[in-house]
Amino acid sequence: MRSKNKRFISKVLVGILILVGFTIYGFSLICHNGAGGVYGSGSSTGSSTGGGEINSISIEYYIVEGGGYYLKANSAIQTLLQMVEWQEMQGMDYNEFQHVLDKAISNMHSAIFAYQRLILNAEATPYNEDVLQKLNEFDYPAFMENNRLNPHIFGEVEGYLKYGDITGIFSRTYFNFIDIVNRLYLINAGVTQNSLPDITVFRELNETAADVSTFGSYTARVFSNI
Repeated sequence: MRSKNKRFISKVLVGILILVGFTIYGFSLICHNGAGGVYGSGSSTGSSTGGGEINSISIEYYIVEGGGYYLKANSAIQTLLQMVEWQEMQGMDYNEFQHVLDKAISNMHSAIFAYQRLILNAEATPYNEDVLQKLNEFDYPAFMENNRLNPHIFGEVEGYLKYGDITGIFSRTYFNFIDIVNRLYLINAGVTQNSLPDITVFRELNETAADVSTFGSYTARVFSNI
């Protein structure tokens, strides 16, 4: 009886994770978009260089590219969770699971590569001081309250944007990407032996992916309102 109760609780937990994941995914179609506008207009003196403007375009391109690959990977992750949820009713097709897992891993590697190039460009490009000033003066508490945003995650977003650490946002996301792909490889180690790891691995994977999605969405929303 205790074993059955444990399996039931595990199934409920996976179901909740899937619902949370799909809800966040639906509101995170744009990740960090607009952040490229913080770069490329020169130093605090207001001078502008053509190279800076080119870098600004490249930065926005890599934001979009990396976000696109991440969203494709997250879609595959949600499919994996769904397959775990249904395994007791339908059984587990480990070949199909491996196929979906491979797609998630491949897209995460592409997202990581895009963010590596993004960070290199961002570190080599001066900030746009006018945009930084707008970010510093933005009413974050009112925006959070009016839009009913998660206080913990939005508080992190505010900590980066208000004090002008835009490149820090990209670094945070990059290391979360690394975390996600490492968890996917942990799952892969079991799948190659036709077994799945403990449910906590899937829970932590989904929570990390959800955090990335929400953080990226909140960042983009601030930039669209300054």
